[in-house]
Amino acid sequence: MLATAPLWSAMLARMLGSERLTGRQIVGVLLSIGGIAATVIERGLTFAGGWQPLLGDALLLLSAFCIAGYGLLARRLLRTYKPITVLAYAMFLGSLLLVPVMFTEDVGAALARLTDPRLVALLIFLGAFGGALSHFLWTRALAVLPVTQVVVYINVNPLSAAVLSALLLGEQLSLVFVLGFAAVIAGVLLVNMPAKKPDTTATPREARA
Repeated sequence: MLATAPLWSAMLARMLGSERLTGRQIVGVLLSIGGIAATVIERGLTFAGGWQPLLGDALLLLSAFCIAGYGLLARRLLRTYKPITVLAYAMFLGSLLLVPVMFTEDVGAALARLTDPRLVALLIFLGAFGGALSHFLWTRALAVLPVTQVVVYINVNPLSAAVLSALLLGEQLSLVFVLGFAAVIAGVLLVNMPAKKPDTTATPREARA
């Protein structure tokens, strides 16, 4: 579901008139989504029944839409503010929205577990690298590239995690996964490949004509 974020970005940008993809870029977006779909289908699709799986899929689809919306809104703010300022405001307001959700959990038990130094180290890593640094780099990229060219990179994320699992945990990667990974990379390259500039040079004969 998250793999559809580049598609939502392209559609929203087109509707708002802020971005228009070329045919090559549209093919790249669809190719990257197809690469993700191939790896997911290869591992097997199951439906356990009930409303919980459907709710989970709907939430992931909504998350993809929010990612696209964040990119478009951030692009507008980045015309006025620096990337670090936009990110700071976004993370601060996002944290405020999560405060009520925090009290739905057992806060006392969660704080008691912070005595484990390994857990604290993991939380610091997630906050510093998985949160602050990754989102800063994402927002910085939005300052210099169109939204869809940035969002398409999100499809590299799950495949990179699978590669790390193979390297660190010894998980096996199938041929379908390798082909799907290659499709995602090819799609990203197609979306971000610079367009050819028209040849403005003219021969002396053409100039006289």
